[in-house]
Amino acid sequence: MNVYGTEQIRNVVLLGHGGAGKTTVAEAMALITGVTKRMGKVADGNTISDYDKEEVKRKFSIQSSVIPLEVDGVKVNLLDTPGFFDFSGEVYEALSVADGAIIVINGKSGVEVGTRKSFDFCAKRGIPVIVYITCVEDEHVDASAIIDELR
Repeated sequence: MNVYGTEQIRNVVLLGHGGAGKTTVAEAMALITGVTKRMGKVADGNTISDYDKEEVKRKFSIQSSVIPLEVDGVKVNLLDTPGFFDFSGEVYEALSVADGAIIVINGKSGVEVGTRKSFDFCAKRGIPVIVYITCVEDEHVDASAIIDELR
């Protein structure tokens, strides 16, 4: 196991509205960085971050989970958070240690209440944000319109 100094560790939180695709983005990042050899699916109940029996049954995150990744000698603790407001305590906990955030937006749904709340959470804490839009391959998704709305 590698040992990392604090200057080599980053905590990045995945935020967004429920169903935006945060867990799927986490799965893809785990696959790309070699943490896992397969891409789990929320619908199949086999993702690495939604492992609780209730999460598998309900097909959404209930608690935050940590997925450790290594990128260019830096350990990135990816924090996959729930998107539903019933579990916002989990989001606040993850934000308390976050160095940065990836706000995931479902391209089919656009900017939703959870998206706006995510931006507000990060702004209050001074956390830098990257936006990731899912479903851009869908012919009805207008990523430019979503970006304009974000501005």
